[in-house]
Amino acid sequence: MNFQTLLEGIVQNPQARISDLPLLAEAERNLLLVEWNATKRDYPQDVCVHQLFEQQVERTPDAVALATGEEETLTYDCLDRRANQLAHHLQVLGVGPEVLVGICMERSVQMVIALLGVLKAGGTYVPLDPELPKERLAFIIQEACIWVLLTQENLRDLLSSEQGTLVYIERERESIARQSASSPEHRGTPEQLAYVLYTSGSTGQPKGVMVPHRGLVNYLYWARQAYAVPQGDGAPLHSPMSFDLTVTSLFVPLITGQRVLLLPENKGVAALASMLGSKMSFNLVKVTPSHLELLRSLVSATQFDEATQILILGGEAFSYENLSFWQNSGKAIRLFNEYGPTETVVGCCIYEVPRGVLSTGAVPIGQPIPNVQVYLLDQYMQPVPVGVSAELYVGGVGITRGYLGHPEQTAERFIPDPF
Repeated sequence: MNFQTLLEGIVQNPQARISDLPLLAEAERNLLLVEWNATKRDYPQDVCVHQLFEQQVERTPDAVALATGEEETLTYDCLDRRANQLAHHLQVLGVGPEVLVGICMERSVQMVIALLGVLKAGGTYVPLDPELPKERLAFIIQEACIWVLLTQENLRDLLSSEQGTLVYIERERESIARQSASSPEHRGTPEQLAYVLYTSGSTGQPKGVMVPHRGLVNYLYWARQAYAVPQGDGAPLHSPMSFDLTVTSLFVPLITGQRVLLLPENKGVAALASMLGSKMSFNLVKVTPSHLELLRSLVSATQFDEATQILILGGEAFSYENLSFWQNSGKAIRLFNEYGPTETVVGCCIYEVPRGVLSTGAVPIGQPIPNVQVYLLDQYMQPVPVGVSAELYVGGVGITRGYLGHPEQTAERFIPDPF
């Protein structure tokens, strides 16, 4: 059929370049570009992500929002009030819309308060992983022009006061506690940045991806529905804040009235294995395929079945062979492959892996999430027939603003949507 369409194009326009001749009949072109990308859905277009959290606080003020292995807990209302106080404190320091605030903290209750406090102040948070080399942290701070940094006393050697205003949350707790516990006046818009996430830099210097509230809210609003389960123990948070896998494990529970269990960083994947081997039953667990391989030797399939209702894999390509251990276990855990580079806000495609189906090869990335479009295009930016390899292009609400301080690379990678 495609060859026939090409021949008809040659007959109708024999002087045309081969690259300009059609390969797709109108019906197939419409299927690829329109019908398979008819993803428009309603979502809260006029709110920022911290407002989704505040709405949940009103619904479940006394529910536990955060918990740690040391049995420290914080309710939604308490978390909200402490984040509000920090937000007021940050506003006094000059934090507001589009002001980038670095957060260099270990996984803790204070880290989550810091993150929400920056958002409530109207600012943009920039995760600074304490595990990174000091030189890499200095590079990010300098390139992003960060002049307010939230950190902890035990991390003081990683940062310098010459790099900006250092705010030690525990040291300044009394000063922060004197601030109002009510929500600051909302000064942000959905088009403003929620966070800037620096890529690993495996192909050169790391680049800061600028993520606006609009795309983040669209992703979270979808994820809240897609991963909804009636009851459970929330989600474990085991990955660094600088890894966008963390966005799902942190924000999805906090906008659904569930709790986030903060696992200690110094125990690595063993801490997650310990939780999965306990009597807890999480609503969702999100890991990379590499995490899954490590967990195979630490947690039995039966224990895993009892530990979570939804398992989300993301961050890496993987095959059906990687899933055989989990596919053959008893209880029907729902298993999802969530695909999406940082430039498309955590996830842009989703595929639910059917249980008990024996397959081989790569697991598909599935279909676009709401308000996102996905195209397979050739070198001439034309859609290719089904089954033909091509470049993957993503459009829609989930596209981020580009790379901080790199307009040329932004222009190269973020292009106008021809469709």
